[in-house]
Amino acid sequence: MQPKLMAKSQAIGRGYSPTELFRVRATHAQIGWLETSLAAEAAQAICGIERALREGAGGTDVFVHRKLLTFEAWEAGLLGTWETPSEMICVPRFA
Repeated sequence: MQPKLMAKSQAIGRGYSPTELFRVRATHAQIGWLETSLAAEAAQAICGIERALREGAGGTDVFVHRKLLTFEAWEAGLLGTWETPSEMICVPRFA
């Protein structure tokens, strides 16, 4: 949340037009939605794996493997959108 608020504050401070300010806010809202969605999918994947293992599935089961891929995708996404207190490293660019 902090990077989104900081981006909005900086845009206002720099005198961005309403259209440019909207673009900044929309971009950061999309990033936040994506981060939230991936975390939810990763949590569901872990729950699915636990359920499958309790029901007798093995570690090499296709279902377990696919759920692990979901979790790994979330993990890779965290690395791809690493945020620092002062900046967001991965920001989408507009054409």
